[in-house]
Amino acid sequence: MKTILQIAFPSALPQCFDYLSSSHIVAEGSRVQVPFKQSTRTGIVISKTQTSKVPPERLKSIERVTDTEPILQPDLLSLLKWVSAYYHYPIGGVLKAALPRLVRRGHPLPAPLIDVWQACGREEQISLRAKKQYALFKRLKKLGSASASLLDIEFPNWRQAMKSLEHKGLVRCQVAIHAPQSTATVAARGHRLNADQQRADAAIASTIHQFSCSLLEGVTGSGKTEVYLSLCEKIIATHAQALVLVPEIALALQTVECFKERFGHRVQIFHSEQKDTDRLQTWVNALSGESDVIIGTRSAVFLPFRKLGIIVVDEEHDSSYKQEDYLRYHARDVSIMRAKIENLPVVLGSATPSLETLRNAASGRYAHFRLPLRIAQAEPARMQIVDLRAKPLQAGLSQLLIDKIDEHIGRGEQVLLFINRRGYAPVTICHHCGATVNCPRCDANMVYHQSNAKLNCHHCAKTMPLPKNCASCGADSLSPLGIGTEQIEEKLRTLFPDAHVLRIDRDIMKHRGMLEKRLALVRSGEADIIVGTQMLAKGHHVPSITLVGIVNIDQGLYSADFRSVERLAQLVVQVSGRAGRGEVAGHIILQTHHPQHPYLHTLLRHGYPVLAKELLQQRKTTGLPPYTHFALIRAQARELGVAMNFLSQVEKKARQLVQHHSVQVHAPMPAAMEKKADYYRASLLLDAHEAAPLHHCLNQLVPTIQALPQTRSLRWQLDIDPLEID
Repeated sequence: MKTILQIAFPSALPQCFDYLSSSHIVAEGSRVQVPFKQSTRTGIVISKTQTSKVPPERLKSIERVTDTEPILQPDLLSLLKWVSAYYHYPIGGVLKAALPRLVRRGHPLPAPLIDVWQACGREEQISLRAKKQYALFKRLKKLGSASASLLDIEFPNWRQAMKSLEHKGLVRCQVAIHAPQSTATVAARGHRLNADQQRADAAIASTIHQFSCSLLEGVTGSGKTEVYLSLCEKIIATHAQALVLVPEIALALQTVECFKERFGHRVQIFHSEQKDTDRLQTWVNALSGESDVIIGTRSAVFLPFRKLGIIVVDEEHDSSYKQEDYLRYHARDVSIMRAKIENLPVVLGSATPSLETLRNAASGRYAHFRLPLRIAQAEPARMQIVDLRAKPLQAGLSQLLIDKIDEHIGRGEQVLLFINRRGYAPVTICHHCGATVNCPRCDANMVYHQSNAKLNCHHCAKTMPLPKNCASCGADSLSPLGIGTEQIEEKLRTLFPDAHVLRIDRDIMKHRGMLEKRLALVRSGEADIIVGTQMLAKGHHVPSITLVGIVNIDQGLYSADFRSVERLAQLVVQVSGRAGRGEVAGHIILQTHHPQHPYLHTLLRHGYPVLAKELLQQRKTTGLPPYTHFALIRAQARELGVAMNFLSQVEKKARQLVQHHSVQVHAPMPAAMEKKADYYRASLLLDAHEAAPLHHCLNQLVPTIQALPQTRSLRWQLDIDPLEID
């Protein structure tokens, strides 16, 4: 009897397709070329069977096997099947998220090669006017050698400078099957861990070759990265590989540098901004075992390691680990399941752990290790609250904060100002009638950006010129209202004309390489005052920053989102952690109109752990995650009634299914922002105290939804464990 192969295409097609194996011997996890309709497509063998619902005479045979060995080993294939089942998403869609574009298209896998550049001359041979060449050469000398992937991160647009150095005979490039260790590697080893670091390192290291999940909770600057390095060193010594997940690759440059200096250039990077060919090469090097450590963003959790030995999830609380469209997986949770399937340790690191992780640690499901002290005995930063009520402000800045900025930059120190609002002003208002300029596609204000003198929608990316007259009354009296990063930058340049003011926000990232350049200016000390959004809160170690000003946090204190206080507290702690990481003690100024708010009082007087306990107790009392499991069904349509009617049908079907299950079905509700990008949005919430009955219900409900005729006239998505209830 011929074997029948169940094949999935890396696409949104909802089912697998049966094919005959013909004379080929095909392993599960292999790519195959198969006839599909009028063309040939690349698919992945998911499983084998002896039976099919399709009559034997209608089954087609595969045309050829693409790879000599499966690209998905059994453990990884099991993980992808779990992801499909847990998030109730087609396995083809999971494959699309997990595989690089060129792999999905059937591209031949290249050899596991790494381009490595080495310095072979003297820096005196380089003109001081060729600053980029000089900096590039010095970095190569320090590392001994550098791969193209590292240079892409550290030196945007480096290739022209490297070409000039190569023409002068000062560098050479070699293609290496085994990436060489850098000369800096040996010198970088031997960092002595303190007692708390040693305790965590030893306990986690004792679980090598078995599943364990550990929370490494350390105050900012406590040396969590050194524990990661020590653990990875032990893993590499066993000829296994390490995966280190970071929220955003552009913000992890110093983490990448630390790992490169410790382990050389068998450390690689994997993220969505890379070229397809570079992503494929890193993917192949993981599969072949030629990479010892891969540092990547959330999709790196699906890399096909030859022998994975440990997973580290840095800043595990960060919402960037949650994919917010299509396959809505959480990379932290997938990491834990992968570690369980492959029987290896996973480390969750954070100064402000998520409440979900803290609950698991408190229950004993996770080991919990604390790093309460900053390394090198750095003093905790001093917090000062400024009551903004009835005080004059200049672009949102109090006089006390302005005076402190002057004082710190006068001593040659750096200042960081944080406001989580980009643009010049969040609202444009008519001074005559009070009307605001709204996005025609969204229920949202248009944000004024002075850099291009346009109004931008931060939800659908629509842009438009600033109108001359009010659309409501015709008056020529439109003016910006509120504060954003651009306005603060402008005011600081006026207040401190001799200072170098630098702005870092999402708008800067639109230009390739600009973020890296600006972060380099911050680390070099050339920037005196840095203004930015939450991307500055993560992972930056700049010892010269001694003053952090948090311009305004009040919005997070009164949000309707039940997670808002948790996120606000994490943000305050993370931003505050940028101050005083060197020899000079840090000073933090927090501006607020609500200095007596109980949550703010608890955070500042007693710290994040105490506030987190309060929030957990509140969540338990009110039946919210992590004590309840949520599933959210979202619908989007050109008319709100279409979305609401569809969800009413889903509600009816769901209530029929949950009669014998402990699942609660809530009535459909329009989203807080009903209209976004010309679509009206609504959602339906299901919850249960235990995950099993909820998923049992969804297993029956999802096929029922797919069969509803309304699905052809709208978009709908299922979000398991949603971070946003909208």
